Amino acid sequence: MENFTNFIGNRYTYSYGKDFLRPIIQSCFYTGTFCKVKAKQTRDIRKILLKANMSLEEIQSNSSGSLAKHFGINFDFDFEHIHDARYDAMSIIATLRHLENQNRLDINWLIE
Repeated sequence: MENFTNFIGNRYTYSYGKDFLRPIIQSCFYTGTFCKVKAKQTRDIRKILLKANMSLEEIQSNSSGSLAKHFGINFDFDFEHIHDARYDAMSIIATLRHLENQNRLDINWLIE
């Protein structure tokens, strides 16, 4: 946990819904570890997708791992494993880049 908190420092973390808080908080509880990541450092990417004019229905019918496919984005990854942390993160990043390239994303939304 210390390596992770050192890695993110005071920066924000992003997840699709509560995907960040659930596993981290539960893992800390079960191992008796104090969670140094503050809840205010976490951001729900779905709020940004709403601002980018993605409908609530589209958001609810997708997950972090299916976003890229939803937007027709292909990226070089040897596999497609939804709910694999690396794949899901790449899907979110690819989607944000796609929306930015379409001028549907204001980068300031990521820090609000």
